[in-house]
Amino acid sequence: MKINVVSLLASLLVIFCASPGVSQIQHNFPMEPSKTSCDSVDMSSVHRVHLADTIRKTTFRYVEELRISRYKTPRHAWFYSCDGATGFLIAKESEDLEVIFDQVKKSDWDEFVKAKDPIASYKQLKVKYATID
Repeated sequence: MKINVVSLLASLLVIFCASPGVSQIQHNFPMEPSKTSCDSVDMSSVHRVHLADTIRKTTFRYVEELRISRYKTPRHAWFYSCDGATGFLIAKESEDLEVIFDQVKKSDWDEFVKAKDPIASYKQLKVKYATID
């Protein structure tokens, strides 16, 4: 009895990929925040001075960081999103100044991260979105 090695491997691959924990589930509907605390924090009640720290201490579904340059503005930027569509953008403009933008679209953040000139892209974001005062 001869065993075709190729068909055996193909069969094992199909079985393995169909096993629980291997396949990925793609959701095409809005998901409620899970294992996050961002939906329960009332950012409007937080004083502006403590807002950046409150955002950083809160658990978000999506967090991303971009380091740009220690000599340019912004030096560093972070994006925090609870729903994956919009979120907070914190930009460190100098050693002692962080600017916070609210309701920044994730698509705008993605463009900012992928931009060849992130400083020019940041200037466009500053025009498009208001800062939290």
